[in-house]
Amino acid sequence: MADASYTRFYLNNGQSMLICRTLKEVEQALEPNGFVRVHHSHLINPAYIRKIVRQDGGYVQMGDSARVPVTRPKRDWLIERFATIDRE
Repeated sequence: MADASYTRFYLNNGQSMLICRTLKEVEQALEPNGFVRVHHSHLINPAYIRKIVRQDGGYVQMGDSARVPVTRPKRDWLIERFATIDRE
């Protein structure tokens, strides 16, 4: 999640950390490792997606039950790319 010149990471173990880098910088560093920018302020690791939901504007539910908003074009792309993930 982005906050101006800072980016907060939410880790799978429930912890979070804040670094002094923009989300764009983080995206450029992590994109080669499979991370996907799904919203202007959210970058995710698709390996931890549990569910893609179309209702409520569209979001992905992550492995820790967090709901991350997804833009419509990115939601449709995720559904096509990850057809084996549950959808609502």
